[in-house]
Amino acid sequence: MDDKEIRRASTIHSDLPWLIVAVLIWTAALAGLLMWEISREHQQSIAMASKEAQAYFNKDKAIRLWATSHGGVYVPADERTPPNPRLAHIPERDITTPSGRKLTLMNPAYILRQMMHDYSQLYGEKGKITSFPDKLLNPDNMPDAWELAALNAFRQGASEARDIVNIDGAPYFRLMQPLFIEQGCLKCHGFQGYKVGEVRGAVGISVPMAPYLETEQQTIYGLYVIFAVLWVIGLLALGIFSRFIAHREAVEIHIRLNRALKKLSSMDGLTGIANRRTFDAVLEREWQRARRSGKPLSLIMIDIDFFKQFNDRYGHQQGDDCLKQVAQVLTAMSRRAADLAARYGGEEFVLLLPETELKQAMRLAEECRSRIIEQQITFKTEISDVLTISLGVGTLVPEQGTAPAVLIETADKALYRAKGNGRNRAESG
Repeated sequence: MDDKEIRRASTIHSDLPWLIVAVLIWTAALAGLLMWEISREHQQSIAMASKEAQAYFNKDKAIRLWATSHGGVYVPADERTPPNPRLAHIPERDITTPSGRKLTLMNPAYILRQMMHDYSQLYGEKGKITSFPDKLLNPDNMPDAWELAALNAFRQGASEARDIVNIDGAPYFRLMQPLFIEQGCLKCHGFQGYKVGEVRGAVGISVPMAPYLETEQQTIYGLYVIFAVLWVIGLLALGIFSRFIAHREAVEIHIRLNRALKKLSSMDGLTGIANRRTFDAVLEREWQRARRSGKPLSLIMIDIDFFKQFNDRYGHQQGDDCLKQVAQVLTAMSRRAADLAARYGGEEFVLLLPETELKQAMRLAEECRSRIIEQQITFKTEISDVLTISLGVGTLVPEQGTAPAVLIETADKALYRAKGNGRNRAESG
C-alpha cells in the first residue's frame, strides 16, 4: 500500500456527469413518450372522424340502395324538384295522377344529391356523387383532383379512399367508395353503355376535422402540463437520489480510506509484508490462543548474512531490492492463513507459525534457507558466492503467567547460535 493507493481510496468521483446523463435520459424518455402520446391522440382524432364519416356514408348508402330497390321514387314536380333532364329517355319519367297531380321520377342519384345539397348543414358533413368526366351527366358533380385520383384507383381494384384534405382552407376527413352498376341501375344508366359490375362513379363524404383537432389540441395542452410536472418531479427525484449516492459514496470512501490507512499502518512500507507492530499484535493474540488450547507456537527469526557488507558493496537501492526479494520468499513460505511473515527490523524477518511443532518449524526453516539460495542473489562472502540467511527456531507451549517475549528470546538465542556456528544455517532453541 503506497501513497498512490491511498489517493485512489480517497478519491471522490463527481456525480455531475452521471447526473447530466440521467437528466438527459429522463428528458429524452419523457419527450419520446410525449411525442408518442401526441401521435396517438392525433390518430384517435382521425379514427373518430373516420368513424363519423363511415356512419354518414352508410346512411347515404342505405338511402341509395332503398331508392334503387324501388326503381326510383315519384315526387311532386316543382321548382325545387324539376323533372330530371338526364332521365328524359325514360318513358314514364313524368306521370299525372287521376286527381291531376304531376309527379316526376327521382332516381337514387337525384335523391341523394338533393339530400346532400339541402341538409348538409344539419350534419356538418359534405356529400357528393361524382363520376368520370366522360361519363358525367351533371357538370356540377365534376370530380376534383383528389376525387379523380380515387376514381382511377377504383378502376384498378381499390375498394376505398381515405385522406385528410383541405377544402376551402379547412381540413376535412374525406372518405370515398366506388359505385358499381347493378341491374337496377341500368334503368337510368343503360343508355350510357354500362354493364353490370362496372364502376360508374363514387360517393364521397367529407367530415370537418376542426372539432376533433380542437379537442386534440386541448388534450395535447393537458399532456404538456402533465409531462412538464413529471419532468420537474423527475429532476427533483434525480437530485435527491444524486445526493443520496454522493453521501453513500462519501461513506464508502471514508470506510475504504480507513481500511487503507489501517492496512498501511500494519504493513512494512518497503517490503509490503507485515511490520513489527502487526507482528507484536498477532504474537500476543496467538500466544493467548495457544495458552488456552495447549498447542505449540513456533517462531522463526531470520537474519540476512553480512547484509551491512551487501549495502556497502552494492548500495542501498540494491539492498532494498534484496530485502523485498527475501520478503517475497518468506511470504510464499507462510502457506496457511494463520501463518505470518513480518519484517522485524533492518535485515531481520520473522515467521510466526501457530500450532506447529519444533520438527515442522525446523523443516520449514531449512526450506526457507534453500529457497533464498535458489534466488542466486550475487554476493560473494567468506561462506558463499550468493546471498544466504541464518535462522533461529523457537517452539513453546505457553504456560499461565508467561509472556510472548519468552518465545522471541528463545528464537533469538537460536539465531545467535546459527550465526556463531558459521551462518547459512538453522538452529533451534
